[in-house]
Amino acid sequence: QEVVARIHFRGHTNRGLVGLAWQDAPDTQQGAVRQRDRAVGRVASISWCAAIEQYVGLALVRRDVDRNQAVRAAAAPARLGDLPFKLTP
Repeated sequence: QEVVARIHFRGHTNRGLVGLAWQDAPDTQQGAVRQRDRAVGRVASISWCAAIEQYVGLALVRRDVDRNQAVRAAAAPARLGDLPFKLTP
């Protein structure tokens, strides 16, 4: 009930779902998303996409994250993207 009331009065949640893309293999045991040495979210899923030959995933990240800046997700450099996002090799 409290959570729903906060979302109602603020008009949004503090975190949002984003897409991730990695060139190198992420560490599936590490779930943190970091930007400039600050924890900004958690990796929710990771999968290999054979069509584009790279790893992709989903993460819950803070709304104030700069999506144009690099992040480290699952202990590897990654790119953030809005959903649905186009995957290019």
